[in-house]
Order: sequence, then structure tokens, then C-alpha cells
Amino acid sequence: MPKYLRNLVADFVPDSPPPPGGMALFEFGQDALRAFLSFSEIIDSAVVALDGERRPCGYNRTFAGLLDEGDGLRIAGGAVSTAAQDDADKLAMSLSTIAVRGGDCAASAPPVQLFSVRRCGRASLNCAVVPAASLFGTLAVDASAILFVSDPELCQPDSIRGVCALYQLTPAETQLALYLVQGYNTADIAMAMDLKEETIRAYLKHIYTKTDTSRQPELVQLLLASRLPLIMPGAQQLIVNGSRRRH
Repeated sequence: MPKYLRNLVADFVPDSPPPPGGMALFEFGQDALRAFLSFSEIIDSAVVALDGERRPCGYNRTFAGLLDEGDGLRIAGGAVSTAAQDDADKLAMSLSTIAVRGGDCAASAPPVQLFSVRRCGRASLNCAVVPAASLFGTLAVDASAILFVSDPELCQPDSIRGVCALYQLTPAETQLALYLVQGYNTADIAMAMDLKEETIRAYLKHIYTKTDTSRQPELVQLLLASRLPLIMPGAQQLIVNGSRRRH
């Protein structure tokens, strides 16, 4: 099993002996899932484990808060869904793609699907779906996929800087990316950075090339959603390769 999961279980479920010391692999896998969700409480992201029918197997407090808001994400018929039907379709398609590609999750870059969920009069939620097996290896768990949800209103700058570093953005490009995530337009960014707007646009073109994006909303979605799986092993390749699987 992944070493980081063994450490998580030891930290968050200290009474659980490692297999095969009398504990079934499924039972230990469930402890690993609970440990992972407990660990996810320390990041500024919502996390939910989903089974094959989109039913939640567990989630952290941030995700519970999003459900309480009832804006964007919700539970319908016992399954995780969205307020808008087209967003629900994107979620279903992402999970379907993960299920098809899940067998490849032993590779250094397991499949990841990025999409956004709209909210009424607020910034969209940015989501990343990965196969549960990319986190838990061969451990038996109820979940088939893990959904990470980023709320731009809760985003911490340091987490965005980490993603910018993965894409090898320069300090100036990173600062520009931070302003974009906060909702600034190019004119406001030029004023804040004391640069000409043409220079900002030139920086932006460089960022598009490095991140394989072509529009500001697409870039912001990538930056917000890509930081979510940073706690996973092989995250750098997952993020960089995953940016080419967006829809």
C-alpha cells in the first residue's frame, strides 16, 4: 500500500494495526479512507468519496458546508448532484471517464477530470475527479472516485503558488495568476503590478503556453482545481497531464 496512507492511518486511526495483522484488507482500506478524509480537513478544499452510483462514502466538513449552502452542489436521491442539469451532466461524464480510465491509475499520471459547477451570483466551484485507486492503490474501499472541490472564495494564495511552481511560472507570471484567481481584470492587474497592459497580455500568453490553456476562465479553473490533488503521490505528473484532459 502507498506509504503515505500507512502514515495517515497511523496518525488519524492510531488503534488500527497494519494488515495482515488480523485486519481484513477491506477493513484497513476503510480506515485508510477515513484517515484520508480526516487529513483533508487541513486543506482549504472540499473532498468527497463517491461510489459507482455517485453516493457519498464520506466527506470533509468543507464539503458539508457547500451542501448546507445548497448553491451549486447538492444531494439528490442519495447521490451527489448539482443545481444545473448541464453541470450534473459534466459530473456524470467525468465519473464515467474516470471509471473507463481507472485501470491506468497505476501509472505515474493517473486520469484526472477537471470541470466547474456554477453558483447563483457567485464564483463557480472548480472540481477535480480522480479514481480512488490512484489514492488507495489495491486497497479495497467503498469509493470508486474522489471529488475535490475548490471554492475561489476560500482559496489560499500559497496553494496557488504551489501549482504555479509545478508549471514553472516565473515570479511575475505567478503574481499575475494570483490576481486572476482573485477576479482582477488585465487593466487592474497592470495597475497593481505597475506594468503596461500590453506586458500583462504578453505574460498571459506565456502562461497559456506553459499550462496548455487558451482563455482566462480556463486558466483560473485549472489553477484552482489542479491544486487539489497536490497531496496525492505522483501529483505533479497527474496535474500536468490532467490539464490536457479537461472538458
